[in-house]
Amino acid sequence: MYSAKNCDNFGIAIPVGVVSKKKSRNNKRMNSILKYLIILFFIYSNFLFPQSTYEPIYNQEIYSFINNQSLKGNIKIFDAIRPYTRLTIAEKLIELTNKVHALTNTEKEQLDFYKKEYAFEINYLSKDTFQISEFFSSDDNNKFNFYKFYSPGFTFAVDPIVGLSYELNSKTYHQYTGIQLHGRISNNWGYYFSYRDNLEKGNKIYIGKNFTPNTGIIISKSSSNSIEYSETRGGISYGWDWGMLTAAKDFINIGSSFQSQVILSDKAPSFPFIRLEITPVNWFRYDFIHGWLNSDLIDSSTIRYTGVESTVLPRSQSYSRLFKYYVSHAFSFQPFNNWWLSLGESIIYGDKLEYIYFLPVFYRFADHYNSKGGGDTGDNAQIFFNTSYNWSQIMSKLYFSLYIDELSPESILSGGDNAQVYAVTLGGKFTNPLWENNYLNLEYTAIKPYAYMNGDPLHQYTSSGYQLGHWIGSNAEQFYVEMEQYLPFKINLKTHFNYVIKGEKEDINNYYDRVVSTYPLLWGANSYYSEFGLKISYNPIHDLFFEVFYSNIFKATGRFKAEYNLNTGSFITASFHYGI
Repeated sequence: MYSAKNCDNFGIAIPVGVVSKKKSRNNKRMNSILKYLIILFFIYSNFLFPQSTYEPIYNQEIYSFINNQSLKGNIKIFDAIRPYTRLTIAEKLIELTNKVHALTNTEKEQLDFYKKEYAFEINYLSKDTFQISEFFSSDDNNKFNFYKFYSPGFTFAVDPIVGLSYELNSKTYHQYTGIQLHGRISNNWGYYFSYRDNLEKGNKIYIGKNFTPNTGIIISKSSSNSIEYSETRGGISYGWDWGMLTAAKDFINIGSSFQSQVILSDKAPSFPFIRLEITPVNWFRYDFIHGWLNSDLIDSSTIRYTGVESTVLPRSQSYSRLFKYYVSHAFSFQPFNNWWLSLGESIIYGDKLEYIYFLPVFYRFADHYNSKGGGDTGDNAQIFFNTSYNWSQIMSKLYFSLYIDELSPESILSGGDNAQVYAVTLGGKFTNPLWENNYLNLEYTAIKPYAYMNGDPLHQYTSSGYQLGHWIGSNAEQFYVEMEQYLPFKINLKTHFNYVIKGEKEDINNYYDRVVSTYPLLWGANSYYSEFGLKISYNPIHDLFFEVFYSNIFKATGRFKAEYNLNTGSFITASFHYGI
């Protein structure tokens, strides 16, 4: 929400200097230096460390297992920015193998199960030199693949994706099919790809998917009782001993919370990005992300009339959309054992790619540099903070996330109440609060009015029409409780209670007119939503899941009924899927 003008709300005055032109001989010298640096980099790559590809963040089973073992102190992992790589997960599984005495019988069963899933990565870390090439078969680890190839210098695995779910009350069903593959080339390159084609059909399809933790969609085809859409993930990574560079289209979470993130969540559809991770020492890391968002705004200068007069397909006009970008960087520190602190900032900008945002500088310097005054009000800037502490004595984790869209420290210190727009999540996850293999997660989230919003639609904190932050949206408060129980025979039981209060829908004109100087949390008439859910999941073999989900919406008043079209009542969904 920050512009070049309101960036000064942080009490920062930035003099903008003039950069002189370099002489041509200095340019030639710089080009020569860059050329030699690139050559040295690729020579050094022969000694780089092995790299892998990202495990999708919606693979909740493996993420829960890794994070739960971290709670218990059996492993340590940085969780403020996810996803993890498959190689990172394999490393943690090896660590757990060396601490098997600390695991329960159910956890030992889970460990053996996941070691088969990540056998390629574990074999590579163990420096196995064997080679396999198998089609439509299972290996010694009982891990089925449609096709798999393994050698020390190259791996490749491909599998189908298929799923079907049916909701008994509304008689709607969702089916999807696709393909997924991943692999590694030499020590340094990793690659992956996943595609799903989705069809939802029925009389009560939740088309907008606005008020739900599920990822939003981009509809490709629709009719009176069906919608179709696709989902694509993929990327390639290159790594060395203290860093990793990735170009991908995927989801990224920023924030240690489990249910959703106020900083960067997976509510919006995945978007392309470049990500740089630097970890020179085990107590410090730097993360940079530059993403290409979907603005949903037509660039009027590109409208062309094609002359096609079809009454079936709308092809009379052709146009392009305005470019929109997300960029962020974060510095993370571990001042004490089990305690991580992350401080970062992000920018939403558009129209054209800005090279200055690829530099590791304070982005508000860059925003002042880009702003020209008048109609150019600058880009939309945010600051964020995340901290998590693993309390090993009670095998639990406490965490706090803060997203600042607008804040005036000067006003707060002087007793004023100028616009203050932010979002916070405070939570904790606890091991064995009732009995063995039991986990309790408590989260409180508060999002002030006008969070994720901006006067310029191009600078909204959104992509494809969905906010990049927490799914409950602005002017809202949430209390969330979840309990998870692992049972023998690969059965998982999860139950939750969700209570949300939302204030009135904001009018952006009132914000800039300063109808009131600042808007309190839950400003305006309040709407209420409460829901209980129970999910039973059975995972008999790798990648195959059977699930039954029961949900009861007790209350949905005001905006929840009128704006989100939610109704009270019970819902039961049965599903199965093969592939993640």
